[in-house]
Amino acid sequence: MSNLRKYYYDNKSKIWKTILIIVSIFAVIYGVNYLMKIRSENYNTLAQNIPQQNTVVDNTSLTTNESVVGGVTLDENSLQEDITIIEEFLNYCNNKEFEKAYELLSTSCKENVFNSFEQFKTSYCDQIFNTPKTYTTENWSGNIYRVRLVEDILATGQSSSSGSAIQDWITVVTEEDQEKLNINNYIGERNFSDTSSTTNDITIKMISENIYKDYENLTFEVTNNTENTIYLDDGEDPSTLYITDSNRVEHEASTGEIIYSTLTLLPGQTKRFTIKFTNTYISNRTITALTFSRVILNYDEYLRNTEDYDNTVSITINM
Repeated sequence: MSNLRKYYYDNKSKIWKTILIIVSIFAVIYGVNYLMKIRSENYNTLAQNIPQQNTVVDNTSLTTNESVVGGVTLDENSLQEDITIIEEFLNYCNNKEFEKAYELLSTSCKENVFNSFEQFKTSYCDQIFNTPKTYTTENWSGNIYRVRLVEDILATGQSSSSGSAIQDWITVVTEEDQEKLNINNYIGERNFSDTSSTTNDITIKMISENIYKDYENLTFEVTNNTENTIYLDDGEDPSTLYITDSNRVEHEASTGEIIYSTLTLLPGQTKRFTIKFTNTYISNRTITALTFSRVILNYDEYLRNTEDYDNTVSITINM
């Protein structure tokens, strides 16, 4: 016993250092095991709530069959049909089957938003679906759905906070008895077969209205049957060119996107124009009229006396 005690006192420092090292090793092992357990539990929780890339059918879920705008109750069968084609489109995009996704677009969407598959792939697919996305969908109004896309955490290994959510409005339309999609915030097209108006030998004929979520483009033809060059608008006052909706609200043209020098017409000339108007889409409201309230009837005189020129006319075409 005395030998053991003597050994302890002679080597006390080494013994306690060895004990501390062993305790530290066990503490590190315990800590690592504890962290791995927590990480495994969190991963399992995520895996239960976030689908894998190839099972994205569960991403699109509606918590209610009421639309966000107006709280209208939707027919469940129609709702399911709409959700099915939206899921199909997003699945194709997530799996990079972009040609199949392109075939689900309406003719109007192809003509007015993506006039070629290459443009669709480059400006939409490659920008949004460069990484896998999970998504949620809710009915916004009628046949319009708001889709929110975020990074797929399991597929990318990134936190959901590492990238901002992307939001798109998708509209389900019927084309030749088949459901098709308008995407990229494009709502749809309204065509006019015989809508024209003539004032002071100036005829305006409506061609089409292409509606987006936050604006619309009106296309129309103007024929100048006068003996003078006319000027539809000089851009001096933004309120002189506008559209009116069914609630009698006026919406001015996006003047920053108009090249005003093109709004002149020689005698006997016909021109086609497309002008953008800022106007947030509302399903129960339509555009009823287009107004040029300061059409200059003699462009040559106007150039000679711009400040005092007053030979103008207001032209409104009802739609």
